[in-house]
Amino acid sequence: MGQDADLAGLRGGRLQKVFRLMSYHHVERGPSFPESIEVTFDRDTGRYRAKVDDKTDDGKIDMPEDLHNGITISILKNLMPGIPAAGHMLVFTPKPYRLDTELRAEGEDKFLVGDVAGTATRYLVKMELRGLTGVVASLMGKDPPDIRYWITTGPGHGFVKLEGPMFLKGPRWRVELTGPRWPER
Repeated sequence: MGQDADLAGLRGGRLQKVFRLMSYHHVERGPSFPESIEVTFDRDTGRYRAKVDDKTDDGKIDMPEDLHNGITISILKNLMPGIPAAGHMLVFTPKPYRLDTELRAEGEDKFLVGDVAGTATRYLVKMELRGLTGVVASLMGKDPPDIRYWITTGPGHGFVKLEGPMFLKGPRWRVELTGPRWPER
């Protein structure tokens, strides 16, 4: 797989500038979401609270340094070209589970905004649930889904498109800028 970037900041034995998730508050409500979810966690205290419909769980959790819930696009925009990264995400059912993630470029795609052509790097975010829980989930066909992001190349990297579920057990959605057109392949 080659050299990996470490989201916690160690690269080649040298400490680098890094992103560090300090606190998180996420709410899912409305007709598009089958369950009402509210999750908060805080790195300084190590505490979390998760409410899924009428079930609540709270407590302390070990938060790895390379946690990237809610900041995945920022991480992708700052990856060094050709260097994959590894990290973690937390998901709540309301019990917390830690997913291992691999973030890597898959290739480049052309897109159009009006008549202006652009190029976007297509990234794969692969998630895996480890341990016995992961084995059971895999046997039941409930592996965490892959998500793809398209980020513009060149100066001023920006979000262009996402394909994947927006929430746990959700359908695959496509979210893209208003106006881009994708040339025929």
